[in-house]
Amino acid sequence: MFRVALAAIGFMLLAAPLARAEQDDFNVEDLPRKEILLPDGRKTYNVQYLNRLWWEVDPAVLQERNLLESKDISFEAKFDMVRGSNEIKLLGVKGHILCQDPQKVKQFKDLKRGDNIWLCGTLKPAPEGQSVDFFVAEFKRLPKDLPRFERRYELYKERNDADAMEDLGHRITKLINSQISDFNQHDQFVALRTKSWSTSIQLRKRELQADDADGLYNLAVKTNDLLRRPHEFHEMIRQVLKIDPNHPQASRVAREEMDMVKLDGRWMTREDQEKLVADEATRREQMEAAQREAFERKQRMREAAAKERQKKLGSFMTALRTQDLKKLEGALRSLGEAVRDTPDPLFGRMGIDVLASVDDPASVKPGLDLAVRCEYPDVRRDAFEALAWRGDEPALATFSDALRREEDLPTARAGVDALVRRGGKQACAVLVESLGNESDRIGSEVVEGLKSLTGQAFGTREEWERWWQANKERTDLRFSATDQQ
Repeated sequence: MFRVALAAIGFMLLAAPLARAEQDDFNVEDLPRKEILLPDGRKTYNVQYLNRLWWEVDPAVLQERNLLESKDISFEAKFDMVRGSNEIKLLGVKGHILCQDPQKVKQFKDLKRGDNIWLCGTLKPAPEGQSVDFFVAEFKRLPKDLPRFERRYELYKERNDADAMEDLGHRITKLINSQISDFNQHDQFVALRTKSWSTSIQLRKRELQADDADGLYNLAVKTNDLLRRPHEFHEMIRQVLKIDPNHPQASRVAREEMDMVKLDGRWMTREDQEKLVADEATRREQMEAAQREAFERKQRMREAAAKERQKKLGSFMTALRTQDLKKLEGALRSLGEAVRDTPDPLFGRMGIDVLASVDDPASVKPGLDLAVRCEYPDVRRDAFEALAWRGDEPALATFSDALRREEDLPTARAGVDALVRRGGKQACAVLVESLGNESDRIGSEVVEGLKSLTGQAFGTREEWERWWQANKERTDLRFSATDQQ
């Protein structure tokens, strides 16, 4: 019984290092950490372990020269061997690594070559002052590469950490290039790297502002560098050019690599350009054909209307001789509509003469108020002169409405001149109201008319309106172009 107990104890002692090594399987990412932003914009971390903070670094820091002070650091590496009594060698890592704890040296010896480990310790200047020594404070064995990286991918994805995701892809690349990884898992490593970089790009793109052309271009370049997917790179370049068609770098890529051209401020393929030019030519031909057809149709209508001009005008003059006021109003409305809609300008002008000669307020409404909407400028010009000549309140109100919407400059000028020749306070009131025309050129004509009529020298609508409000009740002012000369 006693021998059995001793044997059991001996077995436990022999198995203890291996058990400790198995217990060292842990994830560094589970440790408390604090993010540090480096001057170049990159991020690193301080990791808390054994009640101390260890700066997470790349093992290349072990080759630092002329170190002036001690640094508490941590890093991941692959174990190689224990050389001598206390020197630790790592695969692919140069540097002087020492472990002064005999118990930990034994634990190192229990590791297999290629095991992943995490070390924390102190980087100190070497006695000769030209190199550094790293003294191991503690180490932990890490899981194998593929499950460790897969777990980190899920963790970074949960954190939405684009930087860490991109760094994970670079770590996988370094492992693949080191030829230390399991060749049978090569395709899985490549797939995980691609997934890490793709997710990193998606996260960065989500953070961009919709109008950030520079940010999107930089991300497109990074995407091309990492994933080598020309189609995806070119699609992102197209998106950049939609935001800013003049973006210099994206424009160069579009022109030199994508064989695109810029037309009317838009980038497109040469095929699209050729199609667009062809479509535009077809559209222009169709439009010109439609215009020719409309012109010819209008000419035919005008010729037909000209043949009926005298007969039609005679029927309207007969209708206007009635003594029935209701019938007279209907005849005036019909003549006003006929002038408005006629394809024959000469009929329109003759119709204006007839309406102007009717000594009845109804000749304005309905009558001249319809006729002044004719499409032909000559007809509208005659209507303006007829309204100015009549000069009564309905005529001037109709004149004001028509001048505010007039778009033809010579027609507006003729109307203003006719009103100025008439003169009077009412003419001034109509011109002030007519300053509401949206055309600056026609507005200038109205201003010139007001200057001629009043002798005042105001230049803006606001100045004229203020002057009119202050003076419209005065009786000592003269409103006549002749008086102002």
